Amino acid sequence: MLNNSNLFLAGFSGFLPKSNDIMPAKLSAVYHGLVMAKDLGYTKLACYSDSLICINLLNGPVERYHVYAILIHNIKQLLLQSNITVSNLSETNQCVDFMAKLGVSSDDGLVLHDSSLVGLFDLLRSDATDTFYLRE
Repeated sequence: MLNNSNLFLAGFSGFLPKSNDIMPAKLSAVYHGLVMAKDLGYTKLACYSDSLICINLLNGPVERYHVYAILIHNIKQLLLQSNITVSNLSETNQCVDFMAKLGVSSDDGLVLHDSSLVGLFDLLRSDATDTFYLRE
């Protein structure tokens, strides 16, 4: 979570066991980010995802029989409680990739980070200046 000046406020990482589908990871990231923002007292924010499918699920009508219907419903409930916009971010976000790799490399379900992690500061600066990196 960054403020308007792209300064690190808080973040999280975690491991999702027994999942070969990327969608629960994308939706869980949105859910935990919104919960964290709510817990920190932020009520007006912009939420970005690089998954257009995820954004369409959250901005579209409720699909009652979707495999992730409960998680989608929980996210929609959080969206209704605050002034939050959910949008697609097509650019590469090095910070998101860093946190995702951190989660995959651990056995912890969810870890909250309240200060910038080693290695994250340079990525924050690069993302803030729109530095382009090729994905590996």
